Amino acid sequence: MRMELEKRSPNILFVNATMDRTFSLHRKEIVEQEPPVNLVKYRWPALFMEYQVYCEFQRTTTVSLQSAFLSALETHTPKILRMFRFRRAYCGDEMQTLLDLLYKQ
Repeated sequence: MRMELEKRSPNILFVNATMDRTFSLHRKEIVEQEPPVNLVKYRWPALFMEYQVYCEFQRTTTVSLQSAFLSALETHTPKILRMFRFRRAYCGDEMQTLLDLLYKQ
Protein backbone atom coordinates (compact mmCIF):
# COMPACT_ATOMS: atom_id res chain seq x y z
CA MET A 1 0.00 0.00 0.00
CA ARG A 2 2.87 2.37 0.80
CA MET A 3 4.20 1.85 -2.74
CA GLU A 4 0.76 2.66 -4.13
CA LEU A 5 0.61 5.92 -2.18
CA GLU A 6 4.06 6.94 -3.43
CA LYS A 7 2.79 6.93 -7.02
CA ARG A 8 1.95 10.22 -8.70
CA SER A 9 -1.72 9.24 -8.92
CA PRO A 10 -2.43 6.37 -6.55
CA ASN A 11 -5.41 4.07 -7.00
CA ILE A 12 -7.64 5.40 -4.20
CA LEU A 13 -10.11 2.52 -4.57
CA PHE A 14 -7.27 0.06 -3.90
CA VAL A 15 -6.10 2.11 -0.89
CA ASN A 16 -9.64 2.27 0.53
CA ALA A 17 -10.19 -1.46 0.06
CA THR A 18 -6.84 -2.26 1.66
CA MET A 19 -7.53 -0.04 4.64
CA ASP A 20 -10.94 -1.68 5.10
CA ARG A 21 -9.41 -5.17 4.96
CA THR A 22 -6.57 -4.33 7.36
CA PHE A 23 -8.63 -2.34 9.88
CA SER A 24 -8.39 -4.90 12.69
CA LEU A 25 -4.66 -5.40 12.02
CA HIS A 26 -3.63 -1.74 12.14
CA ARG A 27 -6.00 -1.01 15.02
CA LYS A 28 -4.56 -3.86 17.08
CA GLU A 29 -1.01 -2.78 16.27
CA ILE A 30 -1.64 0.84 17.27
CA VAL A 31 -3.61 0.06 20.44
CA GLU A 32 -1.40 -2.74 21.78
CA GLN A 33 2.08 -1.64 20.72
CA GLU A 34 1.56 2.13 20.92
CA PRO A 35 4.19 2.86 18.26
CA PRO A 36 5.51 6.41 17.78
CA VAL A 37 3.70 8.52 15.19
CA ASN A 38 6.56 8.40 12.70
CA LEU A 39 6.40 4.57 12.69
CA VAL A 40 2.60 4.61 12.24
CA LYS A 41 3.04 7.09 9.40
CA TYR A 42 5.61 4.80 7.79
CA ARG A 43 3.57 1.60 8.22
CA TRP A 44 0.10 3.03 7.57
CA PRO A 45 0.54 6.21 5.49
CA ALA A 46 -3.09 6.20 4.34
CA LEU A 47 -4.21 6.90 7.92
CA PHE A 48 -2.87 10.42 7.41
CA MET A 49 -5.00 11.16 4.35
CA GLU A 50 -8.05 13.33 5.04
CA TYR A 51 -10.51 10.88 3.51
CA GLN A 52 -9.05 7.97 5.47
CA VAL A 53 -9.33 9.95 8.71
CA TYR A 54 -13.07 10.19 8.03
CA CYS A 55 -13.25 6.50 7.14
CA GLU A 56 -11.24 5.44 10.20
CA PHE A 57 -13.52 7.46 12.48
CA GLN A 58 -16.56 5.82 10.86
CA ARG A 59 -15.02 2.33 11.19
CA THR A 60 -14.28 2.94 14.86
CA THR A 61 -17.46 4.70 15.98
CA THR A 62 -20.00 4.00 13.19
CA VAL A 63 -20.64 7.78 13.16
CA SER A 64 -19.80 10.17 10.34
CA LEU A 65 -17.04 12.50 11.58
CA GLN A 66 -18.02 15.34 9.28
CA SER A 67 -21.70 15.35 10.22
CA ALA A 68 -20.89 14.90 13.94
CA PHE A 69 -18.44 17.81 13.81
CA LEU A 70 -20.81 20.11 11.91
CA SER A 71 -23.67 19.24 14.24
CA ALA A 72 -21.56 20.00 17.32
CA LEU A 73 -20.29 23.20 15.74
CA GLU A 74 -23.85 24.31 15.06
CA THR A 75 -24.75 23.63 18.68
CA HIS A 76 -21.78 25.52 20.13
CA THR A 77 -21.52 28.43 17.66
CA PRO A 78 -23.66 30.87 19.70
CA LYS A 79 -21.47 30.27 22.79
CA ILE A 80 -18.27 30.66 20.76
CA LEU A 81 -19.51 33.93 19.24
CA ARG A 82 -20.54 35.21 22.68
CA MET A 83 -17.09 34.36 24.03
CA PHE A 84 -15.42 36.29 21.18
CA ARG A 85 -17.71 39.27 21.72
CA PHE A 86 -16.67 39.50 25.38
CA ARG A 87 -12.99 39.23 24.48
CA ARG A 88 -12.89 41.78 21.67
CA ALA A 89 -9.62 43.26 22.92
CA TYR A 90 -7.84 40.05 21.94
CA CYS A 91 -9.34 39.90 18.44
CA GLY A 92 -7.84 41.49 15.38
CA ASP A 93 -9.66 44.08 13.27
CA GLU A 94 -10.80 41.48 10.72
CA MET A 95 -12.24 39.29 13.46
CA GLN A 96 -14.07 42.24 15.01
CA THR A 97 -15.58 43.15 11.63
CA LEU A 98 -16.69 39.56 11.10
CA LEU A 99 -18.19 39.42 14.61
CA ASP A 100 -20.10 42.66 13.99
CA LEU A 101 -21.56 41.23 10.76
CA LEU A 102 -22.58 38.01 12.52
CA TYR A 103 -24.12 39.95 15.41
CA LYS A 104 -26.26 41.99 13.00
CA GLN A 105 -27.60 38.81 11.42
